[in-house]
Amino acid sequence: MAVAKTSTLVLDAAEPEELAEFYARFLGGRQRVGSHPDYIEIVEPAGVRIVVRRA
Repeated sequence: MAVAKTSTLVLDAAEPEELAEFYARFLGGRQRVGSHPDYIEIVEPAGVRIVVRRA
């Protein structure tokens, strides 16, 4: 059985909401809040994943 590989880029930001909104628009993806409100994931249709978290 093959195992799929995924990669996630994690960015730290003082204002994660603003940075996540920028990348979601730039990539044409969508945002969703993670397990904590300061953890926002951007998922792009081709599979690119970026996480922005409050630092």
